[in-house]
Amino acid sequence: MSDFKFKSTVDPKQLAKVFMPAAKQWSKNMPLEQFAQVQSKILVDFVLGGRPGRAYYLEAPNGDIAASVIVTHHKGFYKEPTRGMSSAIPDPTTFGVSPATGLLVSYVVTAQEYRGQGLMRKLLERVISHTEEELLQKELAKSSDGKDSFRSMVTSEGKVDRTLANYYMSKKYVWYLYSGIDRTYEKFGFKAYPLDGYKIPISAGNSEVGQLVKKLLSNSASEAGVGKKLRLLDRSKKSDLDLISFILQGRELDLLTDLNTDDFHSELSGGRRSSSSLTNIGSALLTTEKGSTNELSAISEKLENVTITPSSRRKSSIQHMAVPKFGLQPNMDSLDSNFVNDKILCEAGSVKEYTNICGAILTNELQQKSFYILWTSVMMSQVHIVGIGELKLDVFGALVDPLGLTNPPQRRRGSSFTGLNDISGLNLQDLDLLVSTALHVANKRRFKGMSSYVCVTKNDLPATVPAAVLHDFFMNYVSSGEKSKAVEFVQDFSSQHILPMLRKFGSSNPEFELDWTSNSMLSWG
Repeated sequence: MSDFKFKSTVDPKQLAKVFMPAAKQWSKNMPLEQFAQVQSKILVDFVLGGRPGRAYYLEAPNGDIAASVIVTHHKGFYKEPTRGMSSAIPDPTTFGVSPATGLLVSYVVTAQEYRGQGLMRKLLERVISHTEEELLQKELAKSSDGKDSFRSMVTSEGKVDRTLANYYMSKKYVWYLYSGIDRTYEKFGFKAYPLDGYKIPISAGNSEVGQLVKKLLSNSASEAGVGKKLRLLDRSKKSDLDLISFILQGRELDLLTDLNTDDFHSELSGGRRSSSSLTNIGSALLTTEKGSTNELSAISEKLENVTITPSSRRKSSIQHMAVPKFGLQPNMDSLDSNFVNDKILCEAGSVKEYTNICGAILTNELQQKSFYILWTSVMMSQVHIVGIGELKLDVFGALVDPLGLTNPPQRRRGSSFTGLNDISGLNLQDLDLLVSTALHVANKRRFKGMSSYVCVTKNDLPATVPAAVLHDFFMNYVSSGEKSKAVEFVQDFSSQHILPMLRKFGSSNPEFELDWTSNSMLSWG
């Protein structure tokens, strides 16, 4: 290590050199120099946008880049654990969430000719130590000398109590990465948060629903009275970018709701929105019978000639989650940057056109509702669905005008059958159309080295549909009897070289309590 110099840079010329080992590892069919230049520009634009980011590397005596790591800062949220139960007086100090920063570690690589010397371990430990010390000094510098200030709480006689400082800093900064080498990073203090989900063959889009998608996109289906409209979201159009940003704002509101939800009912099944497999109350209520009350309270049984002792009485299944939570703010940048390399790899005009497509909007005219689907490109080889849900354009309409007197809705009275669709919003037919649209676009934008399937994790599926229903939908509704069109359930996406991991600030111990809420492929990097 003494022969290697630890350096960092954001200079575009030097960055192109720093990214060369990564280019040799992950450039696919792209020229090495072009890959390095593209990644350098993405990092430079990120920094010029006002967000911290830096490349760290070890320079060999001959000037070669022996190993490199990229660290970028991303906005997130942190939620303190609540101490009270549902029947107790709530703790006012834990209301709401606090802003936090996610420290993303990416492009971790050692040059081929320098491997086997433990350089990556030495570099990563040095980067983490250097960054944490830098952030601590920054917090101390901007803190006042007040009685309850950060500086006064962590310093005594001019000396910093690192244990206490790390405790407070861990509420503001969280390390994270997406490992492509399984649990290797556990030795650096990173804790694994495995994702499960589905691999859908692109060939599954050649069904009747797939043919309907083609008709809807060509507008020929409107003549047949299908009652649905479908359009693609193009990243090159400002109007579509604004719409995607609006969708991501809705995802952010959902994230804040999940962060503030501490009580859940263990007997209600629903969507999973966090790394600790919490039941989503909203989707659980959709599965209960109308007028049912025993799902949300303890059951008081009354049996003739039977005495029930307090110890044998059934306990309430409402449970309280008393662990801190962390979530990353959904943003357009992480979604947009993943498509840059794909567009360069596509030489054919028709394929290149589809690399700008990152989602679709489906309008159900009968329900007068619209639904969205978003997807991203991962490792220049996989298409991942990163969001499906209802597009709610009038978020505050129900609050401002609950009776609809100011702007009455122009919709016909629905029958008892159409009312069933209004209960859950997104029905399976619309969900099938959205997934088939992703398969259609993935097929159109396929280039050399692209995988033959589309992936989706459970955390990126609609929370309003119970997990059991979604599993049945993918395995029995989308999946075909043909082996080439069968959907595969993936219990752990680390088998696909994707394993989200977190590290607690100031600690190298991977055993800690922190819930990664709405852990999504939307924040992959």
